[in-house]
Amino acid sequence: MDAEARQTPFDQRLFLIFMVTFAGMTTFEFAAQYLYPYPPDWRSNLVTSFFTSGLAVIIAYFPLNAYYRQSERLLAEREKNRAVEMELRKNEEKFRMVIENTLDGIVVAALNGDVLYSNQANAQIFDIERGEYEPGSKNALDFLHPAHRDRARQNFCRSAESDGEDPREYLAVTATGRPIWIEVVGKRWVYRDVPVLILSVKDITGRKQMEQAVLHANKKLTLLSRITRHDISNQLQVLDNYTELIRTTDLLPEYRAYFSRIHDATSRITSMIRFTQEYEDVGISSAVWQNLPALVASAANGITLGNITLENDLPADAEIFADPLVVKVFFNLIDNAVRHGGRIRTIRFFLSGRGTGRVIVCADDGDGIAPDEKERIFARGFGKNTGFGLALSREILDITGITIKETGGPGAGAQFELAVPEDAWRTAGPAPATH
Repeated sequence: MDAEARQTPFDQRLFLIFMVTFAGMTTFEFAAQYLYPYPPDWRSNLVTSFFTSGLAVIIAYFPLNAYYRQSERLLAEREKNRAVEMELRKNEEKFRMVIENTLDGIVVAALNGDVLYSNQANAQIFDIERGEYEPGSKNALDFLHPAHRDRARQNFCRSAESDGEDPREYLAVTATGRPIWIEVVGKRWVYRDVPVLILSVKDITGRKQMEQAVLHANKKLTLLSRITRHDISNQLQVLDNYTELIRTTDLLPEYRAYFSRIHDATSRITSMIRFTQEYEDVGISSAVWQNLPALVASAANGITLGNITLENDLPADAEIFADPLVVKVFFNLIDNAVRHGGRIRTIRFFLSGRGTGRVIVCADDGDGIAPDEKERIFARGFGKNTGFGLALSREILDITGITIKETGGPGAGAQFELAVPEDAWRTAGPAPATH
């Protein structure tokens, strides 16, 4: 304990003042008696000593009392601050132990990118010897490939102005010159009373290599399927031409029926090949955020509506996270309504709220769909046309967790509901109104 914690108690100090004053006055009286002999009056001397000592105690009481009260407050605050400091030190040690033993790299960087701290995992990611540089002597951007630094600097600024950001991928170069891919998530924080960025760094080089290998294999398979599909289509065309030539000759009626069946079979095979061509593009590109009413408008541009009115009541700022081919879904919904809706006059797109997500509704006032066909229309090969449109639509939507079903009543028009999960929905402005 320090000197302040060992100070003399208040009552002992008053007693000490009394005793010192009493001893001093007694000594003074003895000295006066010795220097100026006169008849001794010990009672008077004792009374004088006691009175003077008591007066000294009374005079010293008030400043000593104030001093002791203030000292007690200071000691209490000091003990409280010491306890808080010890708790903070324990928490910092726990935090440092967790950070040092995590598998992801952790970097504490100033808002300009200067590295203030990095853990062992980050040193291993970048092939750095611990203690190789002092805090602030390196910048986090120095480890990135020059082509990625400007983008990373912009993302740093965004992280410094917000609570966090989505994971970002960058090409980096280690201290030994080895190129690696990293995934970084930044969050604003306060470190030693200074605003900083906490960067979580993950080495994704292995994942990137596997992605490239998969893409390379997909390119080969795509090339093979396109060549095969092209050759099969050519042979089907030849077969179809010869069949048509034979049908134009004089044949017995039963033979003509056989060739009609051959022609129907080749047509179905051609439709199947066309479906494989469309399905091949599903999931090739990464899902992106797309404006919802713009998708409907784009899909409608390729369809002749005639006397049918298309009402696009979707919010202007609504966006969905979906495969780039999602426009085909809206094209198929509109095209099917025009082709098979019967006495249809209006096709309407609007939004309906349900739970935490949203439901996109495509409704028309046509003939509707029979109850026993509501699920069968999503099967391949079903329908009045090729039957592949809605089957492909369901596959496209399923990539980002969007579901589709038909909920209309027979004779009341068809109604398709696309349920969008919460993480695949966003708006650029206020929350849109629902019906």
